[in-house]
Amino acid sequence: MLDWLGNRADSLWYWVIAVVFLMLAAWETVRPARPDSGTLLWRWSSNFGIYAVNASILGLLAPAAIIEAYLEARGFPRLFAGLGNVCGDWVVLLAGIVVLDLYAYLLHRVQHASFLLWRLHAVHHADADMDASTTVRHHPGEFVLSSIIGATVAALIGLPVWVFPVYALIAISISLIQHANARLPERLDRLAQTVLVTPGMHRVHHSVDAAEYNGNYGTVLSIWDRMFGTYRQRPHGQDVVAFGVDPFTAPRYARPHWALLLPFALSPTTIQPAADSHAD
Repeated sequence: MLDWLGNRADSLWYWVIAVVFLMLAAWETVRPARPDSGTLLWRWSSNFGIYAVNASILGLLAPAAIIEAYLEARGFPRLFAGLGNVCGDWVVLLAGIVVLDLYAYLLHRVQHASFLLWRLHAVHHADADMDASTTVRHHPGEFVLSSIIGATVAALIGLPVWVFPVYALIAISISLIQHANARLPERLDRLAQTVLVTPGMHRVHHSVDAAEYNGNYGTVLSIWDRMFGTYRQRPHGQDVVAFGVDPFTAPRYARPHWALLLPFALSPTTIQPAADSHAD
């Protein structure tokens, strides 16, 4: 059994976030991809403050345990139930990572397609000076709703509990790197995009241009964007001009109070249908 792997991933969660973030912060300081607007310290405190609120809410609600108990009592069938007995735990782990990453892609895409969900998700995009701390900047409403949906899906497909912290640890580590204000060599970034969502690929997703932010929805694997026609790529040598959500692109909109108020300030014109792919 690989349940020990899930327990280890769960116990290392905050340590990994801290270590990876500090390493990226050092990289961003020494070789930033773009200059900071002078708001670095309060942005960090704001983004991690929001994350602390979200983590506290999740701990109090414990939606996964509640939904799992309900479905267990109702006798709902589970898609992956018994797979480990037939194929082994390593197959279950690999299948689980693929399935969870597909789910993350689909949820992310719906968050951009539905204005109701976009109101909340736009708080993440409104960080106009994107760096590693942007990874954990999510409106509490989005965090709670996503957690409930995710817990329901998890319970229905019947993956072993230990798979989720393993995938979550992989996803948060890669997401921190994707949001960092640092740059991989362009050739290496494009090569890695054949499998993974890279910093260069994710920067396009945070572009203020709707034709670009309505694409590159993947979390870990880039195959979903390629498979479903949402892959976006800028021409060689061209970088994203600006991050944010038009017209909320000024650095002041990353402040803590805007993180709570922004969903009520948006109008339906702030979300537009995706344009044709920019892939070359």
